[in-house]
Amino acid sequence: MGNYILEVSENSRHVRCSRGFVIVCEDSAEIGRIPIDSLVAAIISAEGATLAKSFFVRLGEANIPIIICGKDYMPLSIAAPIAAHHRHTAIAKQQVQCPPVLHKQLWKSIIQAKIHNQIATLAGFRPEQQAVLAKLHLLQRKVKSGDTDNHEAQAARLYWPALMGKGFVRRPDLEGSNSLFNYAYAIVRSCVARAVCAAGLLPMFGVHHRNTLNAFCLVDDLMEPLRPVADAFVVEHLEATEFAATLDTPAKKHLSGILAHKLECKAGATAFIPATNTVAQSFADCVLAKEPALSLPLLQQPGVAAC
Repeated sequence: MGNYILEVSENSRHVRCSRGFVIVCEDSAEIGRIPIDSLVAAIISAEGATLAKSFFVRLGEANIPIIICGKDYMPLSIAAPIAAHHRHTAIAKQQVQCPPVLHKQLWKSIIQAKIHNQIATLAGFRPEQQAVLAKLHLLQRKVKSGDTDNHEAQAARLYWPALMGKGFVRRPDLEGSNSLFNYAYAIVRSCVARAVCAAGLLPMFGVHHRNTLNAFCLVDDLMEPLRPVADAFVVEHLEATEFAATLDTPAKKHLSGILAHKLECKAGATAFIPATNTVAQSFADCVLAKEPALSLPLLQQPGVAAC
């Protein structure tokens, strides 16, 4: 399984695949190559890059998502395989027919896990925020089926000012540190998208996200508990650089370290990429069994130091 993310960020690059390698060229001259099986995702952020059909075909065959980013590294589209699993038809049928009550129970588990991980991240970097941590613990316990009281949003209103300061606003369309969060989330989203397709699930059918213009609603559902992991890497980088919110090469390298981060799963400490596979496979099992026993990774220790 791959452990690297290929990013095409420079204009005039041409990307193709040949004999098991992704080949990057400039002015018809090869400037680099990387084995396809070493990749977990590809991110295209350059405005003027060209991508050969072989690039899409070979990465699709290897179940490697290709993410097209727009402004501030906000993912605009994802190219991913539509049938990468031998149980695809059976799982897809059960997924489409999944009863609403099961969706609500699964969403409850997702939000409880997300708040749990927000608590762990906040405790790791802002241990003095005891009052906020206590309120988050209470919100986590009070989450109902379907999160009908929207405790997710209530937790966010407490979490972000405590983690980033009162003047911070988390919005994907804003610049500065928001670009770092966008980039980190793009990494997480690509891993979850790959895992969802590998598990034979249809990424467009989510349990909570239902935007008809979003072909990856399920991906956005399942990545929610993993967002605080990305938050931890962003905050660690900001503190190491005295809050220089520049999405440069060192920042990207640090944020890509998410792929090596270990999470606590039922089977024990698991690296990030296998953990996303566990989440997606667990969701498929829930759909087939019609049981809400979703396995979600938890941050047992605060901050990135828990790796």
